[in-house]
Amino acid sequence: MQLYLINKNNEELDLLNNKSRFILKSVDGLHGIDTMISENESPYMDGTNVEYVKAFPRQIELTFILRGNIKDSIDYFTRYVKSKQYVTLREVENGRDISITGIATIPPYSRMMRSCEITLTIYCGQPYWIDTNYTVGIIDTVIDLLTFPVNGQYFTINGQALGEITNSLVKNFENNGDTAVGAVFVIEATDNVTNPQINCTSGEQQGWYMRLDMTLKAGDQVVISTVKGDKYITKNGITSSDILNALKFNGTDWLQLEQGANIFSVSATVGANNIYFNTTFKRMYE
Repeated sequence: MQLYLINKNNEELDLLNNKSRFILKSVDGLHGIDTMISENESPYMDGTNVEYVKAFPRQIELTFILRGNIKDSIDYFTRYVKSKQYVTLREVENGRDISITGIATIPPYSRMMRSCEITLTIYCGQPYWIDTNYTVGIIDTVIDLLTFPVNGQYFTINGQALGEITNSLVKNFENNGDTAVGAVFVIEATDNVTNPQINCTSGEQQGWYMRLDMTLKAGDQVVISTVKGDKYITKNGITSSDILNALKFNGTDWLQLEQGANIFSVSATVGANNIYFNTTFKRMYE
């Protein structure tokens, strides 16, 4: 296991391999989150209706035993992290690379003690751990063929084609995290496309879609972010009232990647085969 603290300047402090200065004694709140369930009752039905489930913020508390010269060890530790600053805690274990961001708090301490413990509390308003790297999924109308020479000839008219051509605009995106997440959807037009539409045909979002009531020309790129707290739409890098007004929905929210399998497809009124579509997302974990 590897555990790092990254400050606002992107400086990285190794929390497990600085034994000459400190030893991580205990960690509280590293896993698991508290939730609140909102529900209502009806006199005409058994049980209750669950309206929504909300995850509460979490606090991660790390306690360190300082070693060596206490003043030097404290100065070294607080050079990387200070109270009131945002920090990122990064954990790498068993092939999983995840991180969580929060506000650091260090309670009062004395530099004059011969032996000392220091406690770092990280308040995480968004309680889920997320992948450090993005997962990318692509729907493409044509996968390019690769042609290699045969019979040892480098320059040859006839070669052996390796690859495939597909007209499928449907793909399964797997979210094996612990909760639904937003994503960044990118639509690129290779030729004229009228009313491009992203559809979901799985889970609770079955039948939902996001559609652009407009025509895209070759080279146009539309980016739609459905990440909660960071939702936006741009056309060729620019947000305008035209692109915002052109975005239509069927569903109660912007499309998300639900936990588990998600089936997305791309369609259009005209030019469905002129679309290149991809999505990037980060999974979230308790």
